[in-house]
Amino acid sequence: STPIKSSAASDVYKRQLYDKLAKQWGLQSFDVYHISTYGLVLETQSTIYGDVVLKMIPPYTARYPREKAAYQQLAGDYMCPLLATDDACCALLLRRIAPGKYADFDDNICLTDFFNRVVCTAKETVRHPVFPAYRVDLEAALQRSRTAPFLTGSLEQEVRSALALYDTQFKNSKTYLLHGDLHHYNLLRTAEGYRAIDPIGCLAPIEFEFTRFIRNDILQHPGLSLIHISEPTRP
Repeated sequence: STPIKSSAASDVYKRQLYDKLAKQWGLQSFDVYHISTYGLVLETQSTIYGDVVLKMIPPYTARYPREKAAYQQLAGDYMCPLLATDDACCALLLRRIAPGKYADFDDNICLTDFFNRVVCTAKETVRHPVFPAYRVDLEAALQRSRTAPFLTGSLEQEVRSALALYDTQFKNSKTYLLHGDLHHYNLLRTAEGYRAIDPIGCLAPIEFEFTRFIRNDILQHPGLSLIHISEPTRP
C-alpha cells in the first residue's frame, strides 16, 4: 500500500478514536506500524490482552465488515487471532505475531504446512450474506474500470479477459470461503509456522487461494517465468 499524508482534522479524528479504544481495551503506548489508504495500524500493549495490533479501517473503503467476518470465520489455526472488535470505530484488535517476519519464498517446509492447513480447513460455501462470489467482485471491478477517470481502457480489457477465463475454467467449480489475499506480506512467521493477516474474504474455487502468492513468487524471481512453468523441457 502507498502511505498517505493525514490532514490535521484527520489526525484529530484518529486520536479521538484511539483514546476511546485505549480506554475500552486497556491500550498503552503505541508505535505506528503502517498508514495507508486501507487503514491505520498500531503496535501497542494492552493491560487486558498483552501485546496487540490495533487496526482502524476507514469507513469509506467498505472493507471493515468483510475483514472482520473473515477473521471470525476462517480457520483459527492459520489466521492471526482476532481478540476484539469495535464496529462504531471500524477497529480490529489482533494478537501481535512474533517474530512476525514476512514469508520467505524459500521456506518450503513451513509454507507447505501452512497451505496444507488452508486447504484442509477450507469450508465449501455457495453463498454468504457478507462475502461475494469472486465473479461478482470481477463484475464490480469491470464497472469501476468504466467509470473511474484514472483507470485506462486496458484495465477494462484485462477484467473482461478474467471474466471470460473464469467462465471457461471455473464456471462449474465448487466455491469455498477464502482469505483472498495470501501474498507473502500477509503471512507472518511464528515459532510454530505462519499466520495470515489482512483477509479480503470471498467465495471462489480453492485454486484462487494460491494465486497471489505464486504471482509474487514469480515477480521476486525474475529468472522464473510462466513459460518455464507451463512448458517444461522434454527429453
